[in-house]
Amino acid sequence: MRVLKNLAVRFILVFACYLVFSLLSEHMHTDTPVVAILDRRYKLTLAALKGRQGGFPYTDYKIKSGRWAPIKEESVCLTAHDNKVALLPCQGTNTHNNWTIHFSRNPDKRDHISLPELEKCMDVGAVKRPQDGPIILYGCHGAVTQELSYDFTSKMIYHGDSNNCVEYEATEGGHEVKYRPCNLKKREQKWSITRTDDAQ
Repeated sequence: MRVLKNLAVRFILVFACYLVFSLLSEHMHTDTPVVAILDRRYKLTLAALKGRQGGFPYTDYKIKSGRWAPIKEESVCLTAHDNKVALLPCQGTNTHNNWTIHFSRNPDKRDHISLPELEKCMDVGAVKRPQDGPIILYGCHGAVTQELSYDFTSKMIYHGDSNNCVEYEATEGGHEVKYRPCNLKKREQKWSITRTDDAQ
């Protein structure tokens, strides 16, 4: 019994030394406060225990879900189609238009918008690219191209790094999703959301 206790004490001491060394090493290389490192590791561990979706530790985010329709034409919704974001007739049973907005609680992380059904995120493809290109769906990775969010006041879906917004455009063949510079006065960039969560 005494041998087992001694082994347990040695194991705890070795693990504690390793933890302190790794924390100090990360602190010295990144200038990140040790408290922040501990907090992040706690969240990552908690997320690993609870499971992850798309590689993100979602304990770092406040989540809201819903369907988006352009204010100018509320019969169509943003919908996943062929790995792109398209405008198709709104259907309550279609899980490909039930988006989840992840509002970051962590200043080191940005908001993003995912489609849980496909385990993919809205992605602008490249921050510096020609306007009017498609918004694609890609596996969630947290890089700058996926830093999209929704503002409930302005009703705009925006990409903060480029200051571009998701825009509705009526065409002869129907409706298209565009990616253009944000303009608070453009109704084409206003999106109403029908919440599908607890709406709190």
